[in-house]
Amino acid sequence: MLVYFYDSTGAEFQADATAMPFYDEADGILLLVDLFAGVKQRQQLGISSALPVGFTPAALTMDQTIGRLCDILEKVYGMGPEEKFSMPLAVVLTKLEMFDFYKQIDPELFTSGHDEQNHQNIQAFLLEHGFSNALEILNARFSKYRFFATSAYVNYPEDDTEHSAVLAPAEWMLQQIGGL
Repeated sequence: MLVYFYDSTGAEFQADATAMPFYDEADGILLLVDLFAGVKQRQQLGISSALPVGFTPAALTMDQTIGRLCDILEKVYGMGPEEKFSMPLAVVLTKLEMFDFYKQIDPELFTSGHDEQNHQNIQAFLLEHGFSNALEILNARFSKYRFFATSAYVNYPEDDTEHSAVLAPAEWMLQQIGGL
């Protein structure tokens, strides 16, 4: 069983499928998505102010990230643009603690676990903020996907609560591929 943890912002993410030798062996993909990538995405989220010092958004928007992943998987598996990928995809939204976006989804998002309700809440948040293209791509191309959210901070908000959000995508992925 191989789960590939995908870095969409790094130099490893290439449009050329030959640069990614593990795709054809992966049983699932965990995809990190930065909602703050791109000025248009920030405007969709209603962010008009400057980003905090030290905060670096990803180079690719959510649409671009998912689209590039689909292009690569099409090449690797010899699939057409109308076919669905059967491998499970865990889509992990990062940095939602910025500007308190997690509170719009669920104030307990990082501690409540990641069930179907959280998945639905994240989808509703994305629709409300203009990310319908990304959702359409996911629905059209993946037979199994689920949204998750993680915090960049170990203890956020400032408390001693244990946060399970980091492990939830991996646990879901392992359940989907029969690893748990």
